[in-house]
Amino acid sequence: MRLEEALAGLGLPDLLDRARAYVRRFVVMSPEALDTTALFVAHTHAFEAADTTLYLDITSPAPESGKTRLFEVLQGIVRSPFMVTSPSTAAIFRVIDENVTTVLLDEIDAVFGGDKASKADMISILNAGYRRGAEVPRVIGEGKSMKVKRFKVFAPKAFAGIGRKLPPATQSRTVPIRLKRKKAGEEAERFRIREQGEANDIRQAFELWAGGAIPRLAFADPAMPLELSDRQMDAWEPLFAIADEGGEDWPTRARAAAVALHDRRDEVALAEALLADIRVVFDDQGDRIFSEDLAKALNAMEESGWGGWSDGAGIRPYEIARHLKDFDIGPTQIKIGGVGRKGYKRSMFEDAWERYAAPKAPPDPPDANLPETPKPSQVRGHFQGETAENPNGSKSAPDQQGFGVSAKTASEGKPDGFDALIRGLWEAGERNLFTISRTLNASGHRHPDGHRWTAEKVRVHLGHKEEE
Repeated sequence: MRLEEALAGLGLPDLLDRARAYVRRFVVMSPEALDTTALFVAHTHAFEAADTTLYLDITSPAPESGKTRLFEVLQGIVRSPFMVTSPSTAAIFRVIDENVTTVLLDEIDAVFGGDKASKADMISILNAGYRRGAEVPRVIGEGKSMKVKRFKVFAPKAFAGIGRKLPPATQSRTVPIRLKRKKAGEEAERFRIREQGEANDIRQAFELWAGGAIPRLAFADPAMPLELSDRQMDAWEPLFAIADEGGEDWPTRARAAAVALHDRRDEVALAEALLADIRVVFDDQGDRIFSEDLAKALNAMEESGWGGWSDGAGIRPYEIARHLKDFDIGPTQIKIGGVGRKGYKRSMFEDAWERYAAPKAPPDPPDANLPETPKPSQVRGHFQGETAENPNGSKSAPDQQGFGVSAKTASEGKPDGFDALIRGLWEAGERNLFTISRTLNASGHRHPDGHRWTAEKVRVHLGHKEEE
């Protein structure tokens, strides 16, 4: 039997499984990353059917985690590979313009660590090149023979590097593949470039499959998981179409991989989530906050995960500034309580919130049936998770600093007693206005205006006037 006949008899599900197993022989990856990589390989061979293409963003926290090895393996099974390290932008768009090419760009961290002009040029090519018909104009020739030529840049691409170096706009077009250095017990074979027999068989099988599949894939309209953003749906559409073409369990596996890999904290959507969480902080803090205090407030939001950044150290002020930069927001010199430091004003975020962050629900109205406010003596001295009991015997939850505060709204006609409660916290040693406001809000207190407490409102009650 001829090789072509044998390969033609290999169904797409079996071919995808075979490509997946081949990659796994040499690289330790998660099941979702392996499924995605196999679908990406198929996509490079049926590229003409797609209106958009995805970029694989292959990263690791340290060297020797398999990034370059993965590229070496892919080089044998993708369509027309162009594997390169630190290329010029001219080299990339000329190669793509001449032929349908799968670009494998290694050491992307070095590419985006170069001079600003080269970096900007590379970003423009990558950002444009994920959609069909994308071109970049460039001047060619010399003297009187100079003219403008439009170069095609639409092509499947994969990037590999240490850390997360891609600009947010480029990162939003990628599928994240996180590699880790293999540990004891995780096996991977040594890869030898000269031993390409199986790789050649897989590549030829995909070539034969693509010839008949492209017309069908061109009209595919795959269902999309609602967990994905619009741009993520664009990236995954050709892979879902291929998975649906294969059938069996591949449609389910493909969509499960997409949802699992697109942790929103790893995407440009991270910046939008950051905007939304910063709005929550400002709702508690008033109209300005120091950079360090903003980082602390975000890290205290356990449900959002910022505290897990930097190996548990939490997101840092410079990282916040970096993610806000694309929204034209940056720290500036501000004054709070007579102290001047770098920070942010609420007004800086209003435009970005309106455009990118969904509005938050209004605060709950004051509850007239909340228990009585404890006396300052009942608040002082409660640390390490102790609670303070109110006169009715109910208990309040302690805040992060260990202060127990019973719930009570100031709008019930006892503002003087409420002042005493705040002052009680202050006199007990709590000097962080943000922590005091969070304590009050978490325990159900409302400001006399019926809304949530902020650091600024606490400051007013304590008699501290902010200097403009």
